[in-house]
Amino acid sequence: TKASQTTKKMQTQRKRKLMAAANETTIEPHEQRKEAPKDETFRLSPLTLRDTEALLEVYNEPDTFPHLAQGNKWERKDAERFLKFCEADETCPLEKRENFYWGIRVNDDELAGYVGIHTVKYNRAHERNGVRQFFATFVIRTAQRGKGLGPRALREGLEKFHALMPHIPTVFADLHEGNERSATALQKAGFAFVLEPGRKNRLRVRVGKKELLRLSKSFQQKEPSRADGDKVEKEAPRDRKRKAEDSEPHS
Repeated sequence: TKASQTTKKMQTQRKRKLMAAANETTIEPHEQRKEAPKDETFRLSPLTLRDTEALLEVYNEPDTFPHLAQGNKWERKDAERFLKFCEADETCPLEKRENFYWGIRVNDDELAGYVGIHTVKYNRAHERNGVRQFFATFVIRTAQRGKGLGPRALREGLEKFHALMPHIPTVFADLHEGNERSATALQKAGFAFVLEPGRKNRLRVRVGKKELLRLSKSFQQKEPSRADGDKVEKEAPRDRKRKAEDSEPHS
């Protein structure tokens, strides 16, 4: 019949359109699909004078040195003095040792930065009962940021320190306000902001003309630590999915 002929004609036209659309469809090749960045593999090892040139490059990067010490660039003599200091600490008896530094090595031996756990002169008045207070510092080369090195190197450095100095209950960290990337890395490594006594405000520590925010991490408590009786903000969950964030250095 005429109606059935019209129906068949419409079905044929529909099939032709579907076949044409299928021929125009392209599938992105598997090798062109974007994959999530993988964490950089690394190892921690002592800093030595052989690291002088690499350390100068890392320290003097434009977005690095303003966050460190007095905020000035290093000359070669500054890097050499610091590295000699690190080498001498490696042979110091643990009961007297005040500084622990490790280079962050990638690609076999490339210096991607360093992690330090050390005492600070401006905090000596707050040490109690002869127990020294240690502070964490970390620096990541700009080219190596965005690979999750900061939090992971911090965690490994803390584990090494605690294995050597198990009687130290807490490690602190002071950083410039606004340095959010370093704050994030520290929180992922188990630190939490210390709060002012009886308040909800974050504790600020004045060092010369600078004002620093203080964080702490306790080795003895699963809950957020207490630093000299001060409260701390709730610690970031450790099982949170890691983000590949870079981490700026801090003093």
